[in-house]
Amino acid sequence: MLSYPGGQKKRFSDNMKLILKCCHIPAEQLEAVASDRQIWRDTCDFGLATFLAEYESVAENRRVRRHQPDHCHIFRLPLPGLRQDLCVGYRSAQHRQ
Repeated sequence: MLSYPGGQKKRFSDNMKLILKCCHIPAEQLEAVASDRQIWRDTCDFGLATFLAEYESVAENRRVRRHQPDHCHIFRLPLPGLRQDLCVGYRSAQHRQ
């Protein structure tokens, strides 16, 4: 028996439901939608376009955050009685150049 880090191996149906959810295709109505070829094609086209738009939006936000100047780092202090967020003006060696 194989062990998988982090839990059980996902089944095909679990992966399909996740893909349908990402594309905003209702998994409960899958048979009804797929029975009409034109509706299914339109649903897939719309779902794929929506998925790609969301993916590009998330990627662009990630790029913007990554390239923003980072003047201080937030450290979480686990000690009681101290401020939980402490902004320390720490600059790495490559920023000092």
